[in-house]
Amino acid sequence: MARVTAASSSGFSYLNSVKSQQVKSFKVVKLITLAFCFLGLSLGYAQDSESEAAGQLESNTGAVAVDAELKAKIEGLVREAAPTPKFKASFDRFYYEFEGVNDASREIGGLTTYGFERVSFNTNVMALSYSIDPLLSVTIQNSYNKIYAETYFFEELYKDETEGFGDTTVKGTKTFMLPSGIYVAEFGAILPTGSITEKNIRGNFNYPYNMQLGSGTQDFMASGTYIKMLGKHQVGGFGMATVRTGVNSEGYRRGDEFMAKTWYSYMLNQYLTPGVWANYHNIQGIVGRDRDFDDPVSDRLLRFYYSPRAFWDVTANVNVQCPITQGLKIKGMLGAPLAQHSFNKDDVQLYTQWFMQAGLEGSF
Repeated sequence: MARVTAASSSGFSYLNSVKSQQVKSFKVVKLITLAFCFLGLSLGYAQDSESEAAGQLESNTGAVAVDAELKAKIEGLVREAAPTPKFKASFDRFYYEFEGVNDASREIGGLTTYGFERVSFNTNVMALSYSIDPLLSVTIQNSYNKIYAETYFFEELYKDETEGFGDTTVKGTKTFMLPSGIYVAEFGAILPTGSITEKNIRGNFNYPYNMQLGSGTQDFMASGTYIKMLGKHQVGGFGMATVRTGVNSEGYRRGDEFMAKTWYSYMLNQYLTPGVWANYHNIQGIVGRDRDFDDPVSDRLLRFYYSPRAFWDVTANVNVQCPITQGLKIKGMLGAPLAQHSFNKDDVQLYTQWFMQAGLEGSF
């Protein structure tokens, strides 16, 4: 299944935002330095080096009357330099369309045990970040999800749907600007705010694990991103681990997850960036059982979730971003896999058909 990560879709915009913040800070320092150098010359204390000029000015503090007009000019230059925005808010809507292409390889009484016909995942991600400095920030993030699944059990089709808020992520992000490229490290905690007791249409049993909105446990995540800019070309890599702890109120713990991704993109212009990525995702099996499925029949039908599974994809995508005003922009992405495959105990294949993203981002 294709998955979207911020690192792969926004390397150019991220680099530009960091550079713009650094340029603004540099402009303030430069303006003040130039003004004081001019002040030293006007007072007859010009020196051959910056350190000598600073020492001369310090030694004459109180003995020199600063020109009021020049002082006003310096203060005006500082005010004109825009301060670095401290907050960034974003809203992104993602939509994924999946199709089942291979049912479970096992049969009971001549009937296929289970398989997927169609699945869609619609999520609205809301995030708020605070910049401690241009290269260090903290973020809180949540999402409102809508999950729809058409599933065959013994060749009878069931259509199910759940929706609601998911788990909440609180993370810190540190960026390193090095000659070899940009490195981004993230560490965070995932709080169990999403429901794990979504019921079937009769209301007497919990839905299977894929229809629940959260994990129900205290989880942790860590990720690393590498971005290299080569003119209009960008290459990068991304890795993330999600580690789950404890057992939730329904008696189980979701499996740990590991993801690795690499990509290439080319910036046609400031608005349009096509690219391609290769993605690998590994999900460990669930530990324990939901109390509503703690029986031998459920074990056979839900074995897909109790065993490790993995999938890979190579996906083509197009990123679009368009500034509206200073500090506010709209963004979007459209993509479809060129190749993909899943590995699981029952050889069930649920393929991504296409996905899209549309979002709004603002700094203040």
